[in-house]
Amino acid sequence: MYLVQKKKKIQESFSTLLGHVGCYILFHSKIILLKRLNFVIQFLNPTLAQLLYMDTDSAHFLVKHKQLKDNVDADIRFIFEALFKKHFETGNKISGIWVEEGFYECAEYIAEKCYRLYNIENTKYLTHMKGLNANFQKEYHEKNIDRKHTPYLAFNQFFKSSDFVIFKTHMSKNIFNNYVPNKRYFVSPTGSMPLRM
Repeated sequence: MYLVQKKKKIQESFSTLLGHVGCYILFHSKIILLKRLNFVIQFLNPTLAQLLYMDTDSAHFLVKHKQLKDNVDADIRFIFEALFKKHFETGNKISGIWVEEGFYECAEYIAEKCYRLYNIENTKYLTHMKGLNANFQKEYHEKNIDRKHTPYLAFNQFFKSSDFVIFKTHMSKNIFNNYVPNKRYFVSPTGSMPLRM
C-alpha cells in the first residue's frame, strides 16, 4: 500500500503518506511490545499476577509480590531469570524492552489513557490524563477529588491568534462522564468513546 502510494502522482502527499508511515511504525512497535508481553505472560503465574492495563507502549500488571520473578513458579523461575536481561532494562536503555517505572499500591482507571497510580503510605504517585492540564492532574490527586460528587472541571484556557492577540476563555465541562483523550489519530477519532462508569 505504501509503495503504491509513493508511485502515484504527488497529490495531498502530506495527509496520505503520513498515515501510511505512521501505521507502519505503529504496527511494528506493537509487534515488538507483544513479543515482550508474551515473554512475561508465559512465565507469570496467573494466580499471582495479571495484566491490568495496556497502552501503545506500556503495560500495568497487578502482582502479589513486588519482585516480578517472585510471581513466577519456582520450577520455571531459573528460565525466566536467564532470559530476563534480554527483555528488561538492565543497564543501557535500548528501544523495545521493558523498563520498570514504579511499583504502586493503588490504581484508579478513569477512562482510556486516563489513570492515577499512587501509594497510601508515601507521597509517590503518577497521574496520566492525556489532554488535561498538569496542574489539574496534580490537584486531582492531592485533593483526592471524588469524580462522582464533583464531576465538573472548570478551568481557564489561553489562545493566541495569528495576529498575536491572546484570548482567555473560561471552560466548564463534565470531564469524567464524557472524557475522550486528546490524542493523535491516523484515520479518525470515532473509535475512541467515553468510558461509561
